[in-house]
Amino acid sequence: MKTQPVKLKNLTTRITKGTTPTTIGFDFIDYGINYIKAEALNGDSELDMQSFSYINDTAHNKLKRSILQNNDVLVTIAGVNIGKVGIVKQKHLPANTNQAVGIVRIKSELANSSYIYYWFKNPLTFNHLQNINSQAAQPNINLEMLGNLSLLLPDIQNQQKIASIITVYDDLININRRRIQLLEESERLLFREWFVYFRFPGHEKACPVESKNSTGVKIVDGVPEGWEKVPITSLCSVRRGASPRPISNFLGGTIPWFKIGDATASGSPFIIETKEAVTSYPVPGTKLSNFTSTSFSGSS
Repeated sequence: MKTQPVKLKNLTTRITKGTTPTTIGFDFIDYGINYIKAEALNGDSELDMQSFSYINDTAHNKLKRSILQNNDVLVTIAGVNIGKVGIVKQKHLPANTNQAVGIVRIKSELANSSYIYYWFKNPLTFNHLQNINSQAAQPNINLEMLGNLSLLLPDIQNQQKIASIITVYDDLININRRRIQLLEESERLLFREWFVYFRFPGHEKACPVESKNSTGVKIVDGVPEGWEKVPITSLCSVRRGASPRPISNFLGGTIPWFKIGDATASGSPFIIETKEAVTSYPVPGTKLSNFTSTSFSGSS
């Protein structure tokens, strides 16, 4: 498969960005035209529609430059999430976007939009974009820099084949993610039934109270009779870690270095990997976690 280097701008009919409607006198509304902010480009295989805002038709038409089209590739061009990417699908339209999001509209005869989208998702591309102006207080890349990005491009047929194969995996990821969401919702409902409404297994026999509004459980000191309140330290050890200074002296090893950002980035109760690793243990002031340890943030 032959590839040739080409600049992104030579594959597009337009590279532009949006505008915040409040800067031209329009407010966000509760429901209307989809308005896609950088938060919706969260690195998943789909735009996060729950993070969409909304504008009215007048504002949408006023912001003509950033009216989105099917298969537009969206790239975060400002803030800490520079390089995060999304692709517009028919179900998202009509839609508009703001100044932190670059719009890349591909010439369909030259390139496949999904292929370009996956090229942006490539860790090498993402890391390159992250490193541009990384030392700035407000990192950003301008539209000229975006257009001058160079990529190796196979012929259109091979682009389509590559994109279609990866899309199958993305579709499976979305299906599994929806299954996980349903399971998590079932878990929340079960927790509420057992520990808020106290309708746990066997509650019918647990010291019934003569009250029509009761769930059939006698509450003593805020908990069902037979339960007890105990300090968490009587059930487990509670420890905290620390950040040695300078941390740069300890990075680059093989021992996972857990931070709260690793928990929020995982999208799961389980930490599979950490962004950084340290060279040795013990790092001064830190704690070595066991396999079944539970971690939580002690500060905002």
